[in-house]
Parts: sequence; C-alpha cells; structure tokens
Amino acid sequence: MTRMASGQCRPAAVPPPSRPRRARRGQPVPYRIALAAALAALACVRAAAWPAAAAERPPEPPRYSQAPYLAADSALPALEDRLPLSPRVWPSPQAAAPPDPAPYGGRLRVRLAPRAVADASGWLLAENFLGAPGAEGQAFHGNLVASFHVHPALTHFRFALRRGLRWSDGAPVTTADVAFAYEAVWRNDDLNFLGLPAYLRTGGQPAGRPPQLIVLDDYAFALAFDEAYGSFPGFLARYGPHSYADLLKPAHYLKAYHPDHMARPRMAELLTARGLRYPWELFAAADCQPAAARAEACRDFPVLWPWTPTDSAGDPLLLERNPYYYKVDAAGRQLPYLDAVILAPTPRAAARARPAAGAFDLLLADEPWRWSLQPPAPAHRVQWMAQRADRLTLFLNLTFPDAEWRALAAHPDFRRALRLAADGASLSARLFADRETPPGTAAAFDPGPARALLDALGLDTRDAAGWRQTPRGAAFRLAIEYDAGQAAFAAAAPLLAARFQAIGLNAQAAAAAPHLLAVRTRANQVQASLGRAEWEGRADDPRGIRLRHEAWGPQWSLWRVTQGRQGEEPPPAVRQLYDLYRQQARVRAGTAEQAAVTRQIREQHAERAFGLPLTEHFWHALVLDARVRNVPVTGTAQEALQAGEGYYLIPTAARPTGTGTEKRDAGGQAP
Repeated sequence: MTRMASGQCRPAAVPPPSRPRRARRGQPVPYRIALAAALAALACVRAAAWPAAAAERPPEPPRYSQAPYLAADSALPALEDRLPLSPRVWPSPQAAAPPDPAPYGGRLRVRLAPRAVADASGWLLAENFLGAPGAEGQAFHGNLVASFHVHPALTHFRFALRRGLRWSDGAPVTTADVAFAYEAVWRNDDLNFLGLPAYLRTGGQPAGRPPQLIVLDDYAFALAFDEAYGSFPGFLARYGPHSYADLLKPAHYLKAYHPDHMARPRMAELLTARGLRYPWELFAAADCQPAAARAEACRDFPVLWPWTPTDSAGDPLLLERNPYYYKVDAAGRQLPYLDAVILAPTPRAAARARPAAGAFDLLLADEPWRWSLQPPAPAHRVQWMAQRADRLTLFLNLTFPDAEWRALAAHPDFRRALRLAADGASLSARLFADRETPPGTAAAFDPGPARALLDALGLDTRDAAGWRQTPRGAAFRLAIEYDAGQAAFAAAAPLLAARFQAIGLNAQAAAAAPHLLAVRTRANQVQASLGRAEWEGRADDPRGIRLRHEAWGPQWSLWRVTQGRQGEEPPPAVRQLYDLYRQQARVRAGTAEQAAVTRQIREQHAERAFGLPLTEHFWHALVLDARVRNVPVTGTAQEALQAGEGYYLIPTAARPTGTGTEKRDAGGQAP
C-alpha cells in the first residue's frame, strides 16, 4: 500500500484580478502570470495521474427529516450528524420516483425459500461501491463513494468515500477500513490462503496481478493495475450480494479478531471457547456478510445496510432500521421507509406447501412454475422477472477423460441432436408456464430428426436393453449432474434425461451437493452438468457472456488460470475465445468498443456451441403482498431486491382487491 500526503502537488497561486495596467519593461504582465500558473497546474495533474476529487457540498439549505421511529430516540445524535456531508439521493435522476410521498413505518416479512436460485436476504441488504441507473444502464455513478475517476489509460481508479459516512454503530468510515480489508485481510496469507478473486486482479483474470492500493487521505484512495482494466467499475456496481465487503470492512471492530492485533492468550481463549482450531476460522466467523445475516457474527456487527440485525441470531431474524444509513429520497427524507425486516426461512418439509395469504410480504419463489399454474390469492401478486439474459444451459465437458466421448461431444451434429431432443419450447412451458410458452402451444415433441443425426454419427447400433452403443461397440452413457439446492434444476434434469432416453441414449440425472459438485467439476470428474449461463452479453455487464469455463472445459480452464503450468492446452478456437474475454475486460464498460468485442464473443459461442442453451430465459417469481409498493418491475430479481430501501407499505385498509394476476404499472401497482 502506498500513502500519499495531501497537498503533495500544489500549482502556483493565481493573483486576484486587478485593474489593467501597463507592464514595466522586463516585468511579466498579468496574463503571463496566469498562463504560467495554468501550465504549472497542468504539470501537477499529469504528475499525480488523476485529478483531485471534487469537494463535497451538502444541499443548500440542508433540510433532512427522519422516521418517527428514530425521532423518538433521544440518545441518537442529530440527523445531520448521522448523515454524510452529501448523502446519496435515492432514486438516481434516471430512475422513477415514487408516485406519492411514501409513508414511513411497517415491517416487511420476507419468506426465504430453501432452494431459491438467489438469496433474497443477501440482495435485500447489499450495498455496492458504485451504482448504475436501471437494468440496462451504462453510466456508473457513486453509491457508497461520493465520486470516482478513471484514468485515461484505464489502469488507475480513484475513489472518494462520502465524508461523514458512518457504520451502523456510529464509527466513521475512512480509508483505514479500505486498507484493513485489502492489506490485512485479502493480502494476508494466514487469513486468505485462496488469494484474491479474479475481479480484483488485472483484467479480471484469475492469473492477473493484484492492484496496488494507494491511500491518498482519510477519504480518498486509488487502485492501480498494471494493465488496462476498463470493465473494473462494472464489478463494483454489480458484483454480488457480498457488495462492499470485499473492499470495505469495519477495522475498529474486526481488529479484535485479527491475529495481528490480538494478544496470543486472548486468541487462545476465544479459539477454545468457540471450538475452533485456527486464527483464520476465528476471523471468518466474526466477519459478517449480507447473505449470512442470520449468523451469530452479524448480531453486533457494524454494517452499512438499510437495516441491522438487532435480535438474537436465529430464525426468524429481526432487522431494524439503521439510524446512520447514508441515503435520502429526493425530499430529503432518510431511508429506508420500512422500520424493520423479518427474515423467516421456510422449512424444507413445508417448502412445497403454498404459504397462506397474509403469511408473508415478500417471497422469491424457488419453484416459479407453481405460481404460474396456480395464481395467488387476492392478497398477493406475482411479479415475473428475468434473470439478466440467463438461460437454462446444458454443459458438456469437452475435456472429460474419455477419448470416444470427447470426439462425440465436440461434433456439432451431436450437440445439435441433444438440443433437438431437449425441445426447449416445451421445457420452458413446463418451468415457466405463462412466461415464455403458454401451456398447450408448444409443438408435439418429434424425436425423428435427433435420432437421424445420432445414426449418422455411428451411434446406430443398440444393446439388448435398447440403448445406443458407441461406434466401437461400447456402452454409451450420459450422466447429467445438477446442484441439489436449485429447485429449477431438480425439475428440469429428469425431464431432460427422459427426452434423451427417447432417442436411445442411456441418460441419467443425478443431484449433487453444490460444494461437492464444484469440486468434482474442477477435478474433471463431471461428464455433463445443468446450470445457468448468460448468453446475451449485456454491454453494461463487465462479465459479458458467462458460460462457466470450468463446466464445459475444466482442463482448459485450469490451463488458463495457471498460465499453462497445469491443465491441458486448449485448441485454437478456445484460445481465441479466451483472448476475446481478456480484450473485453480491458476496454471501458458501456462503450461501442466493448459492444463490438461482446458481439464477437457471442458469435464464437453461436458457432462453436460451447454450451447448449435450452430455454430463452430463466424467470424468477417474486411473490408480493398487495400492500408492498415501489418494487421495480423492470430489470432482474436481484436488482429489484437491492432497491429494498425504497419499498413501502400502504395501510391494510387500503389493500386493493383483485385476482393477483392483473397487469401492473411501473410502480408495481394495479391500475
């Protein structure tokens, strides 16, 4: 880490304007003085590599208000002392404001589905360094940070934290928290033996070099990469439910659990009391993450979330509003509108039973098709939201250790036969009945074309049981594995296996624990797997088209990650694809240049079929009580959940009546 003293580079002062007068011989005239000062300032800027951050100014006059829930607490400091100098104004200018002044108060009861494709609690609490206006936005803006600057070379990124930003316990947020997160945690081999994640390395590559952290003052810092990394801001705006926690940790709290800041007797005492063996376990147990809000570590943990855990750990968990939350609405009213959130998991034994009306206010359904086939009670509405440009995808392991399988899996006609047999239209109708293909409209499944393609590939002989054999007469088996924690995969995998069986392939589907599946996939032990992949490659998403390289070519992926030291060198077409991914990471997100690279990546995938997309979209069913308002209806389910600070509840007496399936307006309300 490098620390620069503020004021290190000062341009010459420009004298105040005065009356024009004739200059004496040999004496510089005022415009020459001004020109010299300007040139000195320009040299200073070039030397510093980035311009100075603009000073934060509070709105004039600063008129803020807060929820009655907090106004009654005489122990709290004044609201102006709890907000940053320039609070984050919500919604952003590009977003739609609530149609009416939103009322304060109420508790949102969130039902956590046991096998939901996304963690509703993690996304509801997530706060990112940067933001982007809407699902298709490309103009990133400050969120936790007041401002940021990208060097023209796309190698240096400067950030200015909001002055006056505070953790939920009132402690100030400064660059000391950034330095602690990056140097004391990520770069500490004793605590983090897995290394930095790929997005925090040059070019977003697993083998890329870590950036240099430069602390400029108490609020400004920079990350300097050794190569262009134009897509980096996109990760800070969209990366995941852990949000800011990668680059910002409450140092004043976590130092009490850090081995470099603890006395050895105290460390030994805590390890024994908690039944742990290693210091890294002690620190990890104390470092709370949004997706694990129900953990014991989160009970007193300082956070920047809209709500903080205040009840004892367990289920259900009560989170109450954060009095130091940094956002206000356009009228200067501190967010969130809701006083509290209750997180209540659904027991697996009761997961398939539809919750009774009034039992919850928000549910991210783990079996969305059930809400298609059985509309909710009038007290609820279903809000369908696509998962970015994701599709249900079958991944064939092209580096699986079976030469005959690899030859077949690499053949375009074999992959084409599987796609024909999968019959994506009817599969979509089963999983997302009224979202993609209405029930009864899908064409009848015709296995004839798929069978003909397999016959032409030499899979035309069968054993006594009727299963196809390889061209060399060996038994052909196709094992499809999927994450047991994902209900959609559990529903699709048996259907997929049955359709492959209908064309004579001995295909079997098997569930696996997610961590075990990940380990076996990387170890090149999984022949085929079912998952999700983003195929469209949105221009504002730094990850482009995400096809999980380790799923369709784990040995090639290992070669890529280790820079050729391990794994198997991929063929030229795959190396060309890897080069395109590196090029996409270098260019600035949201530009025509990035769009052109993304288009080339899409064309490569369409031509080579590294993954087999089975559905057009992957839909979420967000089930809401009719009282819940201001939930975004565009974008993704994650983006809708991340806007939770803007949710509000209308009074029960004003609850609308209806079927729960009528058309909704932009505010998520019935017309």
